[in-house]
Amino acid sequence: MSVLQQINKAQLKAHIIDLSHIDVTTIGKSLITKIIPGTGLIISNSTGADAGTGAVTLQLDDSLSSLANLTGTGLVTRLIDGSVVARSLEVSSNLTISNGDGVLGNPSLDLSNTGVTAGTYKYLTTDSKGRITSGYKFLDHWVANEILIDSGDHINYTISNTPVTSATMIFVSGAKQTPGSDKDYTINGTTVTFTSPNLAIDVITACYYWNEINASINDNIHEVIPAFDGTRQRFRLSYLPIIDSQVVFLNGLLQRPGNLYDYTMEGQDIVFIDATDTTDIVSALYMR
Repeated sequence: MSVLQQINKAQLKAHIIDLSHIDVTTIGKSLITKIIPGTGLIISNSTGADAGTGAVTLQLDDSLSSLANLTGTGLVTRLIDGSVVARSLEVSSNLTISNGDGVLGNPSLDLSNTGVTAGTYKYLTTDSKGRITSGYKFLDHWVANEILIDSGDHINYTISNTPVTSATMIFVSGAKQTPGSDKDYTINGTTVTFTSPNLAIDVITACYYWNEINASINDNIHEVIPAFDGTRQRFRLSYLPIIDSQVVFLNGLLQRPGNLYDYTMEGQDIVFIDATDTTDIVSALYMR
């Protein structure tokens, strides 16, 4: 039961209002409250409470309602209209991704493998985005002028390393041989087998790459060399060769390096022990 006394104009004007003018008596239980929705909630029905009867209906706002109704798995994303959807990370072929939907842990990004295996390369080919598409390595597995070991039958010879057969040259006393089972020789591992016996005095020489994946002969320089001076003993290469990589020919015959043999190397210069003739042709294959 509530009684509000009448307050006259003079009392209002004089600001004379005290507890004597208000008498509030409650019988039983009484609740005076105001319902204010929090973040994510909205009031959809408050008329019953305003009238003193009925219930107030609260419900989720659109964003939380969309989240509650979300199905499936993935990364939660709120759209411009307030709705919520599940997304997964997707990448192009330039990248690899693991756990893109985040279900088993944090997504992880990595670079995709390029067109080459891990290693040290001298030259690389890239696309417009700088990704490596191919390359070839430093040619430090090139062997020049190795004298092969005769097994004793003058047919089978041992080479120090398993060569890349497509980039191997075999010489018999300076004359280049032709590979093939129906030609001069075959190679199996570190054994060079000739189709017919050589002479006991023949020197078998090999120039080759060995066991090098992605090795290339693109760094091989093969050139005919003019005499550098009037003595016709000194011939200068166009580039400084990698030490001991040179293979020198005189009129097509392989020459042996060393003071006791055919020539020595002085930087870029091939210096023959004996002067060559004016009609002689000097050529060289070498690495730079």
